[in-house]
Amino acid sequence: VMNRHKPVSAMQSRSFQRYVSLAADGRNGLWAILAGLLVIAAVWIAATFLTAMVAGFVVAVADPDAAKSPDFGVDLLTGRSGAVVLLASLGALWLAVRLVMRFVHRRPFATVLGADLHIDRGHLARGLLAVLVVHSAWMLLGILVNGMPSRSSISLSEWLLWFLPMVGLLLLQTSGEELVFR
Repeated sequence: VMNRHKPVSAMQSRSFQRYVSLAADGRNGLWAILAGLLVIAAVWIAATFLTAMVAGFVVAVADPDAAKSPDFGVDLLTGRSGAVVLLASLGALWLAVRLVMRFVHRRPFATVLGADLHIDRGHLARGLLAVLVVHSAWMLLGILVNGMPSRSSISLSEWLLWFLPMVGLLLLQTSGEELVFR
């Protein structure tokens, strides 16, 4: 038996059309998009500054001698601590998008999350699987072309200590960027 239904592209699917129609309730002009990007950039810059200040305070309290170093600011914003500051500041993208949706586009924040007004766990799982497959293939290609990577100077215990916080911060970063693109 032949299937008489034509395949439906993602752009023609009902759920995509519902998602797009949710945006029609707000302000969608070029001025609103540019204003939204400016608000997002301003919130992110302020959050980066604030995150760096808090990190500097925490390090200064934990290690007063480090705070006396003339290179304290540079040391704080490079290496592992710099990665933490940057990734943590990207969490402000959630707040920025929320503000833009409310005050610039004048529509509910939930309309950014999808046609059903929430994050679809199935889509999230498929996205994670796609990232893992692409990353694994990329790593394998790198090993085939360049050979095995050199061993890091980080001990296993230190690596494990940083693993979960960094995974959480990376999730915060990637989800914040996804919100901005939506």
